[in-house]
Amino acid sequence: MHLTVNQVRIHSSDSASEGDGGWTEITVNRKIKLLALRNGALEALGQVPLVAGHYTQLRLELDANTGSALANSVVPAGATETALVTPSAVQSGIKRVGEFTVLAGLPTDRVLDLDVCKSIVRKGDGSFALKPVIQVAPFVLNGIDGFVDTALLGSGVTAGAQHNGAVIRSTTPTSTGEFFLGRLAVDS
Repeated sequence: MHLTVNQVRIHSSDSASEGDGGWTEITVNRKIKLLALRNGALEALGQVPLVAGHYTQLRLELDANTGSALANSVVPAGATETALVTPSAVQSGIKRVGEFTVLAGLPTDRVLDLDVCKSIVRKGDGSFALKPVIQVAPFVLNGIDGFVDTALLGSGVTAGAQHNGAVIRSTTPTSTGEFFLGRLAVDS
């Protein structure tokens, strides 16, 4: 799966629309191969100074697919690269309400963790649409790492973490069987 991110926008109001003032923007303009970002791997989207305060909205704005140029795409098993339908992500951005506070003089890093498996939907006409499932998490490296038997690889095996019986994070192990489930929420 590939997404071409034009910019990340940040606002202190969760009800601000794309035309309102007060947005802080990070210009990205880069095509990102999301399946390369597994097992704790990250890709920096940029940084920007923010005024100290409380922020409640992030928007990830994507480039549009135009003609044969596929800015956003998937490669289904056994098929060729196919356009990924992303209408709202192009028009107003993928809106993620993820509250965080910036303290004066201190860095505040955030990770936008998109669950690729849950975010791609096959439509009735055979096309694929982006229905993003994204967690906005602090940049704190915690998690579970381990290995699965390499004899299980290729059978669709995944490693997952659960909380109260619900899967909160899952990943596909590497070719050596290694996996890492990072940035898990910490219960208080």
